[in-house]
Amino acid sequence: MIGWLNPAALWALPLAAAPVLIHLLRTHHATRVAFPSLRFVPRSRMAAVRMRLPSDVALMFVRVAIVALSIVALAGPIVLTAARTAAWNSRTARAVVVDTSDSMGVPDATGVPPERAAAEAAAAELASATYGVRLEARDLRQGMARASAWLAASPPARREVVVISDFQRGGLTRTTTVSMDGGVGVRFVPIGRRAETSSFEGARVLGAGDAAAREQTIEATANTTAVAVRPSVSGEAPGLRLIGPPGAERELARLRRVLALAGTFASAADQPIAVQLDGGTAEASPAPIPPGWMLGTVLRLLNDPASASPGATVQSGPAGVPTPWLTLASNPRGEALVRAAASGAELLVDVKAPVDSLFAAEVVRAVLNARIDPGTYDEHEIARVDEALLVGLSRPPGPVTLEAWRTSEASDTRWAWLAALTLLGVEQWLRGRSVRTRAEEVTRAAA
Repeated sequence: MIGWLNPAALWALPLAAAPVLIHLLRTHHATRVAFPSLRFVPRSRMAAVRMRLPSDVALMFVRVAIVALSIVALAGPIVLTAARTAAWNSRTARAVVVDTSDSMGVPDATGVPPERAAAEAAAAELASATYGVRLEARDLRQGMARASAWLAASPPARREVVVISDFQRGGLTRTTTVSMDGGVGVRFVPIGRRAETSSFEGARVLGAGDAAAREQTIEATANTTAVAVRPSVSGEAPGLRLIGPPGAERELARLRRVLALAGTFASAADQPIAVQLDGGTAEASPAPIPPGWMLGTVLRLLNDPASASPGATVQSGPAGVPTPWLTLASNPRGEALVRAAASGAELLVDVKAPVDSLFAAEVVRAVLNARIDPGTYDEHEIARVDEALLVGLSRPPGPVTLEAWRTSEASDTRWAWLAALTLLGVEQWLRGRSVRTRAEEVTRAAA
């Protein structure tokens, strides 16, 4: 079997007929021969141009072969022999995916961060591979997808993905390797010793009046999670502004107390939120929501069934010009009830509801709770992926298939060029022989 790295070049093969046309249409010059008399030579009519048979068929075919071999060389031929396939199977292309999530930097039961052992394991895996790449990923599934894409373009070899991680529970599922090529091997290298317990600070709870601000401490084991709440030593958290109509200070204080009693998460000074209720007006002009914590809060808010409509829409101003406001909830008539925009460093939420309404309290609660990304708690998980699952997802690399030539870094082009150069030397020798033969014929005729 022969593969072609650049098969489009084969369309030029008809050019190999050019030497044949040149030989058939070339001009033949008459040879001058000294002759004593033309008395006994009969007259004849000669055509100005006529087709003649090639005078040197061997030279013509050599030139055809030179052109054909040059075109074949440009097409990049690869002859798939048993020896070449065996050489490919003796090599390994390995993509090493190294987990770089936050848990890899936290000391384990031995007091050493797993990321150190991960670096050593990755270096050892790459040292034994013919072709290798290290890919860092916070999400193992995305890292494995990148590794699969790299292996698809790697030179022919046995292909393998090696994943190095502490394998927190939830990082892998039984469908993780479904989208990967069946010929790609998968191997998992667990590192780090699991701690028996983990304790970390959770979210702060809003405080107001006689409802003191509180702080959460989360205790996690392999099978349980407990949340302890204690009074906050730093007092009420800044970063929240409730904007109501003039003279509504008492109603706003009562709203804040209701939110505190309901266990609503507190705001933060570096992520300020302003909620504008009916009759209230923010001082700053609204602007489109930028990427970052504001956009993340809005996206999580949209998933809260208590405050979100089926989808967010961008409002339009006069003449259809888009406004900075993003509608998060609307009534059956299509009127915006909750909308959001940026206002300087603040996330500004406009709520079409009175300060003392239950709807206003529920929207403020949803906004403050949506500021906390629950995904940040995942890195504190101490339970690990079941070893049986890792064994079930593992598989050895398959043999190199015949289609692997498509990514080969080497071809048999050099042999085609060598044959063309050899024939070029033969062509020079044949052409010199033809010149000497014609010279001898002229000499004999003159004699």
